Order: sequence, then C-alpha cells, then structure tokens
Amino acid sequence: STGLVNGVAIVHPRHHDPFLADESFVVLARTAGPIHFGAPDGNPTDIFVLLVCQDDRRHLQALARFCTLFSKTELLKDLRTATDSRAMYDTLIKAECDVLERCHRP
Repeated sequence: STGLVNGVAIVHPRHHDPFLADESFVVLARTAGPIHFGAPDGNPTDIFVLLVCQDDRRHLQALARFCTLFSKTELLKDLRTATDSRAMYDTLIKAECDVLERCHRP
C-alpha cells in the first residue's frame, strides 16, 4: 500500500507506461469520508495524491516534495478544511511557497 501516516496516501506507479499518459501529472483529492488504505498506523486515509511521472528523476523529486510538504507544513490540516477544489489548490501552492521561502532564507 502507498498509505502513509496522518491519513494521506501517495499513489505512484513506479514505472512509466507510455499508454498511461503523454505527460507527467498530479491529482490531489480528498474523500468525502476516510477509508482504510493500509496505512502503517492503521488509521484511515482521506487525502490522496496520484503521481504519474515520465521519468525516474521527476518521480523521485515529486515524491520527496510531497513528503516534505506533508511533514513540514500545515498542508494536511489546511486541505481538510478547504471548502472546495480551488481552496485545496491554493493551499497546496501556499505550502509550496512556504517551504521554498524557508529553503532560501540566509
């Protein structure tokens, strides 16, 4: 399972299938209610990320980025309180900017 602790799962096919997609993409979703998805802590999952990448380098970078966002920001909490898909998107962008800003501070 790709279920992680804190109610999140990152579904990510490891090997690129040329029939799956022409370009890399990410889908972020929140379920209407938590579902059991095999998380190591035994808790249900309500936030899902589908990550499809064209190459291994991009795949690993995206996985690392999401893991950083989920562990170093309030992204999960904010996604759960977002009122609609636009708010979820804005929350993701804000978390990304916060992480990048911290990385570039002297």
